[in-house]
Amino acid sequence: MELPLPWLCSDDTFADTVLQLCPGAVLAVHRSELSSHSQRLMAGPLRWEGSGSQGAADFLPSTAVAHFARNGSLPEGLTVSQLAQVCLEAERLAVPSLESSCLRASCLQKLADLPPSQLPAEQLVRVLQTLPDSCALLPEYQQWQQHVNSLILSQYGDVHAVITSAQLRGFFQQLPFAAVKQWAGSDALTVDSENSVVELISLWMAGSQGLACSEEQERQLSCLVRVQHLSPGAAAVLPGASAAPQPSVRPSMIAYTGVGAADFLPSSAVAHFAKDGSLPEGLTVSQLAQVCKEAKAQGDKGCAEACSQAIVNRTLEEAGSPQPPPPCLEETFDSQDECDAARLVVRCMYEGKLAEEVKDPLTLARVCRVAERWAFSSLSSSCLKQLADLPPSQLPAEQLVLVLQTLPDSCALLPEHQQWQERVHSLAGKLNALPLLLHLYGDVHAVITSAQLRTTFQQLPFAAVQQWAGSDALTVDSENSVVELISLWMAGPNGKGCSWVQKQQLSCLVRVQHLSPAYAQVRLPSLKWFHILGAQNDIVVLAASCRYGMAGVCAVPGDAPPAWSAAPRKPLDSAELLRRSTIRWGVPRQQLVDLLASKDLTTKVYSESFYIAGTGWRILMKLSKKKRKGAAAGFSLGVFSELVSYAQCGDHHIGEKMKAAPLQFALHRPASIPAGIAWTSCTMVTDWGWSDWLQTALVSPEDLEPFLEGGCLQVTACFRVPHNGKKLP
Repeated sequence: MELPLPWLCSDDTFADTVLQLCPGAVLAVHRSELSSHSQRLMAGPLRWEGSGSQGAADFLPSTAVAHFARNGSLPEGLTVSQLAQVCLEAERLAVPSLESSCLRASCLQKLADLPPSQLPAEQLVRVLQTLPDSCALLPEYQQWQQHVNSLILSQYGDVHAVITSAQLRGFFQQLPFAAVKQWAGSDALTVDSENSVVELISLWMAGSQGLACSEEQERQLSCLVRVQHLSPGAAAVLPGASAAPQPSVRPSMIAYTGVGAADFLPSSAVAHFAKDGSLPEGLTVSQLAQVCKEAKAQGDKGCAEACSQAIVNRTLEEAGSPQPPPPCLEETFDSQDECDAARLVVRCMYEGKLAEEVKDPLTLARVCRVAERWAFSSLSSSCLKQLADLPPSQLPAEQLVLVLQTLPDSCALLPEHQQWQERVHSLAGKLNALPLLLHLYGDVHAVITSAQLRTTFQQLPFAAVQQWAGSDALTVDSENSVVELISLWMAGPNGKGCSWVQKQQLSCLVRVQHLSPAYAQVRLPSLKWFHILGAQNDIVVLAASCRYGMAGVCAVPGDAPPAWSAAPRKPLDSAELLRRSTIRWGVPRQQLVDLLASKDLTTKVYSESFYIAGTGWRILMKLSKKKRKGAAAGFSLGVFSELVSYAQCGDHHIGEKMKAAPLQFALHRPASIPAGIAWTSCTMVTDWGWSDWLQTALVSPEDLEPFLEGGCLQVTACFRVPHNGKKLP
């Protein structure tokens, strides 16, 4: 009789093949369906709506944060990795405490509601490593923690199986301390001996997480070892361990009794066969395959052969009776190319590896995208590694841009992503292709505010920077930032080695007429690289800082650089520009109480530095004396803005502190920006703001309470830089 399983192979690999198929539920797809339905395949986790044409570099967690701030809810369809990134971004962006708490709580709630199938061991480790520690303070954290504890026990509950699996050992070493502590204290662990618990804790201690834990954390784990149940030899090497207060013995490996799939332990069935000479009743084909693999690992050939025979018998029994069609979920792809990539993913599930003939970069990127939809992260890792190893001849500029646009955002969480990123930036420098340069460095403000992008930009060759600086497609907050980035490159190894002619060529690409007046007057004269042939720098500066154009600046009118008559570069969206130039600063109550208790008028509390249009700035708070009628003298709380250098790269300053700069400034106590912002114009020399921002005298900590929101004093400050005397939108 012909077997209905088209993937049936030799006895040696038969059970392994079944095991590879069953976890992904690919048995529900018939070969006939794969060939006849070009647009249908198994469904997996949905992506964020609208991300179908966006690559890994295009997913911005801050976009989801902004969506939450605007709508009070998260975007639909965020993946597991995206939820964790958004949670971390909410804390990193200094979102106000109340809004941040709500956003992180929403992420935690969604994560806690995910089924175990969407949080396999590898994915769970990455989520736990990504979530910020502040989540532990949220009420929703308890539900998420319970979900995590359940997943940890289901994935690492069979201690012997974890120790004998290289993959599980690797994942276990990456678990955070809190997860290992919960695991070690559980009565539900299934062990061959308490010795194995000690072995696995020792393995974790040797990993990156364990090496970073404190003596107190080591003591806590030691107290969870049930030393009274160790073998005499093992107990002898633990003289400092304290016995845990609970005297119960952890359950040993027992025969399968019909528990759910998540609780099934293959080693239990192997132990049952060793004791009774037969397999437990009621095992599914998937479980038989797992038991067969476990038996081979333990060297029990009799059990392995029994499992193989049981699988064949089960197949023969089911072949004679009509079977209902297996459940199949529909999934729609945007193109035939993506559907072809999905077939390659299914084939990889059957064969356990990606087909050798798959070497086309764009195909690898599409396979990565489908693998992300189906939570197949090991395949994504394999694709990234292959992409990073491709020779330059297979990654021309146009192809590389398409690959970057196709790769899913989850790739950023994979260990192989760093190697791929290094390769991309290396190729960007060698290819000098404008589309690739714009994809990586086209958002000038984003490059300046990213330490990694600043470093890679400095490594570009002159020809690449020349192409970049001459492009109309750059997206800028101001032409000032183009000058800042060229100055940064000049301070790098390639910039220091460029000739005087090359410096003149880059100078001619600056659209000086679109610089802000203050920047042109203060910064241009100090730039050693800036020089226009046939024009005096002081005349260029004067012309650039007025509104009458650059006509007549050059001795010979025809020698004026074309950039001087060019239109402004593509501006950032006004809403995005406002977001990037806004500080939302939540000052904790305790920090204010300490400031008030110090009574020190010289102590200042600072926000982090922000960058906009060629200058850095930040907010500060300080006390000053204040008297109130009929009461003891108190203090007023002043809030000021000040100019600072934004960042330092070697001996070069980005957004260097200017002597004086006209700014428009708005300060608000609520966390959200009001619909109509009341801008105040000022010329910043040292600092500028309000010496009595709360308009009340502060004598005791209780005086702060009416102004606190979510345990913090909220400060929302917006800045913008006037250009050419024109009114800003």
